[in-house]
Amino acid sequence: MAEPTFDAPWTDDDFQWLFQSQREGATYELLDADVLEGQFPVGDLVGTYYHNGPSIMELQGDYMHPFEGHALIRTIRFAEAGKVTFKSAVVETQAYKDEVQDAGQLLWRGYGPNRSWWSNFRARMTPKNVANTCVIEYNGKVLAGFEGTSAPHILDPATLATIGQETFQDTIPVDRPFLAHTRYDAKKGVLVGASLMMGKDVTMTMYEIKDGKCVDTTGPIQLDVGYVHDFLITENYYVFLTNFIKLNPFKLVKALAGFGSLFLALIANTARNGQVILVPRPGSKYAAEGIKTYEAPHPLFTFHPANAFETESPEGKPVAKMYACSFQNFKFGNEFGFRPCKPGRWDPRLNA
Repeated sequence: MAEPTFDAPWTDDDFQWLFQSQREGATYELLDADVLEGQFPVGDLVGTYYHNGPSIMELQGDYMHPFEGHALIRTIRFAEAGKVTFKSAVVETQAYKDEVQDAGQLLWRGYGPNRSWWSNFRARMTPKNVANTCVIEYNGKVLAGFEGTSAPHILDPATLATIGQETFQDTIPVDRPFLAHTRYDAKKGVLVGASLMMGKDVTMTMYEIKDGKCVDTTGPIQLDVGYVHDFLITENYYVFLTNFIKLNPFKLVKALAGFGSLFLALIANTARNGQVILVPRPGSKYAAEGIKTYEAPHPLFTFHPANAFETESPEGKPVAKMYACSFQNFKFGNEFGFRPCKPGRWDPRLNA
């Protein structure tokens, strides 16, 4: 493959197009003329690729943090005959209806500050579910999830129209702070979800969902993990990697008063070594052993682990293996190149 060539050096301004708002969906067929290299698969690849992410990130010149941008689901559908169709749609959450359709301006405080101190001070501080973090197809539905606010949103697989929020046949309350990320156990045919409550410790509740209904619950479990964004499963365990954090009191007060970003008040606690915590799943053959905690030789900060599985050591002892991208330190505040200290400005050089 030939090396790509560029007409001009990359600049910071080139980064800004990532944050242009796409305010409505689209549908069109991808043609051979659209292919830059290679060809569309014919017969070998059939199905739908889903992608979720923030799309509407600006209202009346005020910018949201990308974590709070209203969601746009994108799909690429591959048919046997080689036909490829692109389709996208905005997820019409209640937050989208309130903020975009009705008010046309930012209503929530958010991770800003993106506006004046007075505007931030008057803004809502209630949870805002924008359904922009993950997307899965499950039990004949498309589910769009968000981080720890309420239930995932349901979309029609054919039209991507927003139907409502998923309660799994009324077995999980709609206002339960459901994690954006789930795991699927193909062997058991079970979707595993989680909810968390933040406090001195993190309180987790785990759900095993089969045929669209929650059939097993584990918890509440109190874990000294700092924060949980994602998790892993094996045949017998739920696996959590610790994210120890501490707060900068001055920056926290500043953020609560509307003068600063909440993210800048968070600090990775590198004084504590990372831990791996194993919690037995329902029916686990290790249930009698209870929760196990293993300490790493250095700090760990993990947003997204990849996968985990169980095997045996040469001596026949059970071993859990996992893969993850972990940091020994992490600096909050420049997620997606967001510059929270300058209203309405996106800049990848934050804290440079």
